[in-house]
Amino acid sequence: MNTTSSSVNDCTLVDFPVSGTDTAFLVAPLRNGIEAPFPIKRMYYLFDIPDDKVVRGGHAHKALQQIIIALNGSFSLKLSDGLSEKIVILDSPFTGVHLVPGIWRELYDFTPGATCMVLASEVYDEKDYIRRYDEFLSYKQQPNGPIGPDGIQQKFHFLRSNVVKGKTIDLHPYGMEYLDEIIRLRNQDAVKYFLAQDFDITRQQQQEWIRGYEKRTDEFGFIICNKKGEVVGITFCYNYDGRSMEIGRATFDTQRLMGMPYALETYSIIADLVFNYLQLSVLKVVIKSDNHRLLKFYQRMNWTHTGKCSIRGNDYETLQVLPGQSAHASFEHFLDGRKNKFAL
Repeated sequence: MNTTSSSVNDCTLVDFPVSGTDTAFLVAPLRNGIEAPFPIKRMYYLFDIPDDKVVRGGHAHKALQQIIIALNGSFSLKLSDGLSEKIVILDSPFTGVHLVPGIWRELYDFTPGATCMVLASEVYDEKDYIRRYDEFLSYKQQPNGPIGPDGIQQKFHFLRSNVVKGKTIDLHPYGMEYLDEIIRLRNQDAVKYFLAQDFDITRQQQQEWIRGYEKRTDEFGFIICNKKGEVVGITFCYNYDGRSMEIGRATFDTQRLMGMPYALETYSIIADLVFNYLQLSVLKVVIKSDNHRLLKFYQRMNWTHTGKCSIRGNDYETLQVLPGQSAHASFEHFLDGRKNKFAL
């Protein structure tokens, strides 16, 4: 495998055969070349982990393969290939995760008494480690890597680093400097309902989320400011898969939005960026089924309903639009008239 091109989808679960009975004992054998897809040359444990705030890992390997197992308790394993992320919860000694080379990993949310066992294909070699995330991204940007030579990551970086100016709003890069405004917007009652958020976001929670966003490379977010410099909303594009992205996580200041075209222009700019600047083929959205106003907005923008899904027990509608199909250009006169009949 070319490790610069490895994907989180190459990391798979490994189930170990179990024998014995619950009333006596259970045995789960793990054999080279059978359950383990590589010769095991090293094994080590993580134990006596002080609390659930500890994060282990924080590196990638150029050649090493591993199987990670929760021998006792549970923990979460976050994987990244530079474009996509996958989170796996390990909570059984009978199942492990096979990590291929070229994957960034972090282990966290350890339960009290949790023990992690790691099986490795090679002996320890510090030269095989990539310990800085920016160096990992550079490694994955090599010609055969998933980030690729076509400039998409450079474009993402540009959008995450520069202000996009509009007629009535400016889109500023999402970041920690807007922490207080982000918390204010996220904790509005209407926003919490439509984002299925049943609690107030704390400062620490939001800081952790922003730090996670800063590590991800397959998305970009904006703080929406009006021409007075007031923060009026937030929006994101994420889930990049090579040909499409999803627009979402949109939150607006319900008071400052009233009678203004901020939502319409935000959508118009995003649609133009995705299709004209990033040259993608599909823009998608997932909307809570009872968010009738937002669904009506996307219908007027000529989006196609593609199905339904359930997220955390809530019903959602899925929609998409293709290049040239979006009707936002037909409504640009609302930006001059400063009326927004399609406020989110």
